[in-house]
Amino acid sequence: MIKSALVIIFFSCVLLCNHANAVPPKIEGRYIELQDTYTSPVWTKVNFQQQYITPPAVFMLSTNQGGNPAIIRIRNITTTSFEALPLEPSGEDGGHISMGAHYLAVEYGVHQFPDGTIMEVGSTDLLLELQYGSKSGFAPLTPKGYKSLTFAEPFTQRPNFFHSLQTLNSIDSNPPSEALIPFLTVAVESNSLSASGVNIALEASETALGIIKNETVAYMAVEPGSNRTFTDDNGVEVSWETFFTGFEIDGWSDGCNYFSFTNNFSVAPLVVASKNSRQEDDGGWLRSCNLRTDRLGLVVDEDRDGDNERRHVNEEASILAMTSTFVFNGDILDCDTLFPGAISTYNNGEVQLVQGVEITDGNAQFVTTTSLISTALTSPPLCNGQACVAGGYNSLEPNQAAQVPTVTNDGSSTGPVPTSLAGDYYYDELQLSMLETEYRVTAPTRIFLKDTTSLLSTSFLNIGKTSIVVETGAYLAIYVDGAIAIAADANIAAYIVATGEVRIAQNVTYQGSITSATQIITEGSSTFDALPVPESIPGFCGIYTPETLDHYRLTISDNNALTCEAKEMTLTACANDACDLLFAEPSSLNLSPDNSGQQSWVTGENINFTGSAVVEFAKRTTGSVTFGYNTAEPSAPLRCYIGGNNVGLSGCKVTFSDAGFIFNNDTDGNTTIPTQLSAKPSSTGFNAKALSIQAVKTNTTTGVCEAAFPAGGDVSLDLSYTCSAGASCSDTVSLSNNNNTFAVEQAAKSFTLNFDSESKAPIVINYPDAGKLSLNVNTNLILDPVTNLSVNLTGSSNEYVVKPFGLAMEIASDGYAADADGSLFRLTGEAFDLKMNAVQWQTGQDTNNDGYPDNYSNIINNTIAKHFITEQPLVEALLKAPTLGVQGTLEAMSTVAFSDTGSLSESISQYNYDQVGIIDLTAGLQDADYFGAGDVKGELYNIGRFAPSQFQVVGVQAAAQCTQYGSNLTYLDQPFELGFTVQALNQNGELMANYKEGFDKSSVEVNAENNEVANYVPATNFASRLVNLGNNNWGDISDGQWQMSQLNTTLERLGVGQADGPFAMVSLMVTLSNIEGATLIDANDKPNTQTACSGGCNSVRLNTLPIEFKFGRLVLGNNAGSDLDPLLIPMQAQYYNGSGFVNNAEDNCSVFDHTQITQISPNSPQLAYEYGTGVSGQLEAGVYPANNGIYAQPNGLGEFTLEYNTYDWLKWDWLGDETQLDPRTILQFGRFRGNDRVIYWRETRE
Repeated sequence: MIKSALVIIFFSCVLLCNHANAVPPKIEGRYIELQDTYTSPVWTKVNFQQQYITPPAVFMLSTNQGGNPAIIRIRNITTTSFEALPLEPSGEDGGHISMGAHYLAVEYGVHQFPDGTIMEVGSTDLLLELQYGSKSGFAPLTPKGYKSLTFAEPFTQRPNFFHSLQTLNSIDSNPPSEALIPFLTVAVESNSLSASGVNIALEASETALGIIKNETVAYMAVEPGSNRTFTDDNGVEVSWETFFTGFEIDGWSDGCNYFSFTNNFSVAPLVVASKNSRQEDDGGWLRSCNLRTDRLGLVVDEDRDGDNERRHVNEEASILAMTSTFVFNGDILDCDTLFPGAISTYNNGEVQLVQGVEITDGNAQFVTTTSLISTALTSPPLCNGQACVAGGYNSLEPNQAAQVPTVTNDGSSTGPVPTSLAGDYYYDELQLSMLETEYRVTAPTRIFLKDTTSLLSTSFLNIGKTSIVVETGAYLAIYVDGAIAIAADANIAAYIVATGEVRIAQNVTYQGSITSATQIITEGSSTFDALPVPESIPGFCGIYTPETLDHYRLTISDNNALTCEAKEMTLTACANDACDLLFAEPSSLNLSPDNSGQQSWVTGENINFTGSAVVEFAKRTTGSVTFGYNTAEPSAPLRCYIGGNNVGLSGCKVTFSDAGFIFNNDTDGNTTIPTQLSAKPSSTGFNAKALSIQAVKTNTTTGVCEAAFPAGGDVSLDLSYTCSAGASCSDTVSLSNNNNTFAVEQAAKSFTLNFDSESKAPIVINYPDAGKLSLNVNTNLILDPVTNLSVNLTGSSNEYVVKPFGLAMEIASDGYAADADGSLFRLTGEAFDLKMNAVQWQTGQDTNNDGYPDNYSNIINNTIAKHFITEQPLVEALLKAPTLGVQGTLEAMSTVAFSDTGSLSESISQYNYDQVGIIDLTAGLQDADYFGAGDVKGELYNIGRFAPSQFQVVGVQAAAQCTQYGSNLTYLDQPFELGFTVQALNQNGELMANYKEGFDKSSVEVNAENNEVANYVPATNFASRLVNLGNNNWGDISDGQWQMSQLNTTLERLGVGQADGPFAMVSLMVTLSNIEGATLIDANDKPNTQTACSGGCNSVRLNTLPIEFKFGRLVLGNNAGSDLDPLLIPMQAQYYNGSGFVNNAEDNCSVFDHTQITQISPNSPQLAYEYGTGVSGQLEAGVYPANNGIYAQPNGLGEFTLEYNTYDWLKWDWLGDETQLDPRTILQFGRFRGNDRVIYWRETRE
């Protein structure tokens, strides 16, 4: 019965106990927009928000955008991206309008979520398994059939089932320019879905015949349920549910069918839905027809090739609804775990260090390994200034080690390792060498090495006498499935992981980290300095976030242009929907329309750029032009914004006229208004230019622009400005002309400007806020006053950026320190708020006219530049003091984008700093770019003082001198070893190397007190008797550490002949004062407090067990006996018990040694000595052990006075003259003391 109960408990725990440790799979989802294939028949490439180990399964639900039948097809799924596009079936023209939809990507496998929900994600290939209708081109001879799919483990009930084609191998046409033939979806046999499996097939519906090739179908099965949650990598709570619709979904022509969610979604969720039945021969597929926060609408769509009807009988489907946008990387290995120090091992690997090895990292004297062997003959290898010891644990658990590497080595790299390194290299070779004199790493670089050519061997990386130089912002990470050798005198900077042995020759300078599963061996003196580990090393550790391209954007100031001048536009690669983040990788577009005789892209129709680029289009004849693109790499939809509005690709038109207005930059001889600063007049300071508005017309002979009304004079114009998409504007633009200043608004207003004989009206503009704008002008010009013939002249400037002058930064008033004597601001790791405001330009603050403040301290009170919004700040720290200190890390705990509060453009973000000292802060934008006009910067000086958040006492050596047989004894005045290290640490337990040069505020003292209940002696009366403590200071041996290592510390006697004690429960403690609110780890004591401290503990007890300190002396007893036999020299260790000296039964350690005996008298003859058991020994219970002791050998009759040279702590003032003396004894040979009751005793000789 008991056994059965245990079995039940075990299996219950298998099913339930693991839920708390269950981690969701790598999974993500977001909304994307697919290309309008009418205007640009280009596949849309979608970048994942993370990198997968293998290509994941991707699911998408087609929407009802566009009246023609269509379904989203997916292809080219990799570990970082996939391509998707709405494709139409036979009977349609192929082109389809833009379709917006969510995608869900999830890694394959059987996954368990924290609430216990099981999700199975798998795939299968279909080729011969096909279903179709009677009007299909496949009818009637093509065989039909289903494939039986069995789940890895049966579910407890019928699961929701989702399916998606992952490949597009069957193509007999040219989609998307033409309809897709064959047009395939997925069919689920009605009533086949059960807890253990389902039957599926390819579905051709009623479409045209085509050659079918092998297609991969991904599926996802999960039991129905709601109100499920998990938290993603960005702290977003992901809410999700799955459920069946029942047989309630009919056809496209029958109207939308609505299904309500159980979860409460705040925004419309991500949805996936799949048919789980096939109730009629027409087949069909699902499309969404309405999505809200509370419900989803679905219809079954059909092709129109066999017939035009799109009605359908009721079908059943599964629906999944999830929080709209999220990304979860699964159980990710942290880079600090993979590289915990300069050297580490896992899998119980071993570290061998020789004399002369020096390791510097944040791990004190510990090496992360379970086994450390030191072969040093004299001086031990040093870890942060102390003898290295094993930490006693592995750097990686087995499940963590299995995660490295997280990418597949495809062996795509061949030849020698390049001397200039950037990017990823995948080698499949038995041996790889790096033997060149120097290798320069110019960008983040990862090298993967394995060997599949031999079944008996693993790879070997041979690093010769080389220098690996890593440039700023780069790193080198190396993974070897095998062994590594580093030659003598090499200078290496890298992060290395090896499954085999890593052998390092002598005189190697290594910066970075080495982690091995087997063994790390040093062969000579070398230095290993750990470097800060990147947060993410793709393929190794951390969360890798790939660049995502959301869409391309073509921005045009207005829809009017001149035939005498090219129209300027901005082409942008946007990383998000709002386009406030730019795609940071190269893009290539082929723009449309194509160049021809009368029109052309001045900048070329093939544009290669990163982020954004200005393009120009010229048309020599009047008329309209529609803009778009033919191809794009990477592919993504194109959006067109004119006058700040998204006009769609069909509305992306500009009309060219022969007359209008242009805005001139007369200084540079072009029509570009350059970037301006908030509140700065355009005629002064940074980018000072002479600007003008000019009325022009096209010269019919030359085609160039010429003055439209050369007579000049005052002209009434309508002026306005346009606020660009993504910007926010409210204030007026100040425009000055002919000593008049006008307030130009977004709505057109009439103003009178003075034009010269060249039809130019000089202007000076000034905008007080931040944004991106263009100026607009319009007037109706009378050409013939008699006939009232007129022409409407319009024009717009280029879109120009007005960016803030700088970022005024501010923290709490107590957050500034000039030097180490400044007041404490924060402990390491403690949060502080940093407020930043975007401010306007002021005269005299930019004397070199570079667009940035001369001194950022002077802009703190500048007027706020409003509407500087959505930009994310990027703040970095630079160490100010101590001057030769170590740079720490500024961690952004919460980064808040600049927001518009009505009168402020403000960001209040939270940070912490992890090193001691004073820092300067520099701020900019995360993408270092405001609307393509460069960074907006700020600086704040002397932030601090930062102090350690923790102190820890390690490496303690403090124990009684005599611990044999249960004793815990040390005599007063007896030297004992006292050693320990106090470490100043940050919140992560890392040594604070900057705790020096006045920043080391804490004091370290050693205290002692006797905690006996009836004989309590506080530290104030006791600690002064501790001597030989050394003269120690912070950083004497190693930065960030206060170290004591004394072999002769003593607790002094009061004086010669001044016996006191005993002190039976003495505690030694290290006491820290002035730690400024930091935590003393494992603090468990407090001086002058007899009871255990429950709060305010400021000390760490050094001795595990209380030590008995006693005032001792060694006593020799007199003895007499035959002159023919040896005489025992009686010896006893005594201690003062408060009233007198008694035998010290706790002394099991004092050594007796006859060589310490001196014969005082007579001078001759001299006695010889021997031991009872032939050897010297130690006292037991204060006296000789049984059958042993020191014996004097007879050498004639007489009295002999002997003195024993004992330890200083066992000497005593035998004469009462305040002189410590050794004990003496008198031995009498030939005499003895008889029994008092015996009158005569004669000695007989046998």
